[in-house]
Order: sequence, then C-alpha cells, then structure tokens
Amino acid sequence: MLYKVKSGAPSRGLIKIVDNNPGRAKGVSKKESSGLIRVVEIDGDADNGDNIKTLSREAGRKKTLEHLHHCLLRMYSNGQKDFPVLLHTLNLVKIHTSINDKSIDRFTDTISFDFDLTRKILEVVNSPFNSKLSRFGEINTLHRAISVLGIIQVRNIALSLTIFEHLHNPCIGDDVKEVFFMSLTSGILSSEIAERQGLSELLDQAFICSLLFDFGKLLIKYYMPEESRKINELVSNEKTDEREMAEKMLGITYEEAGEIMAKYCKFPEEIVYSMGRIVSYERDIPENRPDRLRYLSNFTNKLCQLISHSDKNSVGIKADLCHLLGEQAQFKFSGKEVNEIFVSVIKKISKYTEEFNFDASGIPFFNKLASFGQTL
Repeated sequence: MLYKVKSGAPSRGLIKIVDNNPGRAKGVSKKESSGLIRVVEIDGDADNGDNIKTLSREAGRKKTLEHLHHCLLRMYSNGQKDFPVLLHTLNLVKIHTSINDKSIDRFTDTISFDFDLTRKILEVVNSPFNSKLSRFGEINTLHRAISVLGIIQVRNIALSLTIFEHLHNPCIGDDVKEVFFMSLTSGILSSEIAERQGLSELLDQAFICSLLFDFGKLLIKYYMPEESRKINELVSNEKTDEREMAEKMLGITYEEAGEIMAKYCKFPEEIVYSMGRIVSYERDIPENRPDRLRYLSNFTNKLCQLISHSDKNSVGIKADLCHLLGEQAQFKFSGKEVNEIFVSVIKKISKYTEEFNFDASGIPFFNKLASFGQTL
C-alpha cells in the first residue's frame, strides 16, 4: 500500500508500511529488518518504483518531527493566517497565571485586541449559568472579571471560546474539529473532577493540561491530513488501534510528538509532563503535583476515548465505564457523582455552542457525549 507523506521539505515522497514478518525487502539488511523497520520511502514517480529507500522507525520519526517543526515555524511567521485557533491558544497557554499586575496586564493585552472574544467572555461571566456571581453586579471589564473569578478561570473561558470561535472555519477538517472537541471536553472534565475530588491545588492547571494532552495528535491531524486519512483507513480496515498505527506509519507516537513540539513552543514544564501516557498506575494518587496532573490528564483522556467509542447499548457503556473506574481506582466516584459531573460538562459545552451559534450536531463526539450522558 502506497501513499503520500509530507516531509517538511519542498518535495513529496511516498511511503509504504513494511510487514513485520521474518522476510525482508530487497536491499534491506538482516539487522534492519528487525521490528524497527516500519516504512519505505520511494522517491520519484510511484508508478515506476524507482529509488526505493528503507526508513527505520528513527528515520520516520525524524521526518515527522522536521515537518511539524517547519509547520509551527511557518505558523508563527504567518501569524493569524495559518491555524489561527492554535496560535491564539498557544499565546494564552504561555501566559503565567500568578496573581499579580504583570500577569493580568499581559493576559488582557493578549485578548483585548479581539473585541468579539472579549464581549463573549463577559457575556459568559454575566450569564445566568454563573448565577452565583450575581451578587457582584454586572461585570463589564476583563480586569473586573479577573478580580471576581480569578485569572485561571477567565483564561479557561477564553480558551474554550477561542476554540468554538474557530470551529466555524471551513479550512479546519472534521478530524481536527473532533480532536478539539474531545480535548475541550477532557479539560472541562478535569476541572470538574479536581474540584470534586478535593484536589484544589490542581485547579490552576487541570483544565489546560487535559486540554493539551492530545497536542501531538492535533498537530498531525491538521498538518498531515493525508497521512491521518490513511491512518484512519488502516485502522478501519484492520480493526487496530489508531495510536499504534500512527506510530507504525510516522515512526512516533502522538504523545511523543506532542511533548517534543510543546517544548519547542515553550510550554510550561507541567503541561509537557502531563502529555506522557501512563502505562501502569499506582494504587493511590501520587503526592507530587506534576504526577497528579499527569494522572488526571490521562484519566480524562481515557474517559473521552471511551465516549468516542461508545457504540454499545446503555448496559455495555455502563460496564465499560465501571471497568475504567475500577482500573483508575485512584479517583473514587459514586454513580451519582459521575452523573453530576457529566451533566455539568454537557451544560458548559452547550453554553459555549450557544454563545457562538455553533451547530455541534455534525461532530460525532458531541452526539456521543450527549447520548452517553443520557445512559448514566
């Protein structure tokens, strides 16, 4: 099977997945034909098959990272012209959230140029959804909103609204919208869980760490659409795991790509660390803050994955949820608490869709989230 791959260089190559059987392709050494061999690059015309060059996993990894690095560099150079939702998000992410005049001024300077976003932030803050704030009267400036809600909550509202603002963009493919929607849900879930589990010390970063857990996947979906389409086809045809297929095809996992690119973008260390996938869990929630954030990000991402693949009846969905909660025993919930969490999350997301008059019915994850909430 042959298909195109962006390499970050001006020219385009073609790559082919190499089977892991004991046999090996012509010109490939015995050592190279080990399990590391994943792809073959073919330069020139695909029809004549000239200039076949075998790539190891490391070579595929290098090509993927070079391409993503090139794309991010171009994004920063072109400003709002290239993937504006990501650029705006990154600018908000990198704002230090300590409560001081410098941080508040930098935050307001970052978003005050966007009058529509500022207006919508104030609408959300003053909406009946935040009725507990009514005792403060009408909040009509960003500085006032920050003094009442705190810079963390206002930043999270801004991030959520920024995502919805740009989901109308026809240049953003359905795959990218799906990842954004799942990431936003994961972030809101994380905030809800941290608050209900008494993890108040995590509230400042819980939302944003979970929101950006799939940063690598988001970049690959947007900047490598042809490869992403092929990954989806192979996953569908071979009934295999998307993450594993992406690693075979690109030479790198979504998580590793996200961590490396996040470092390039100068994300805070806690956010980068939270992107790492946890293979085995401790019985209890770790004591140190970075590991707690990482556990929470992994957990909410798994919850969203469960929802995304929830094609079963209500009994099957509840069984899968019970299995996940048992596996992640660090977080202890009653059935009532789980229901309350999802009711709150769905209400918040619905509020954002209303603010931007955004029809989310075309996003499969949103429909599954709504159905999931009804089965609990």
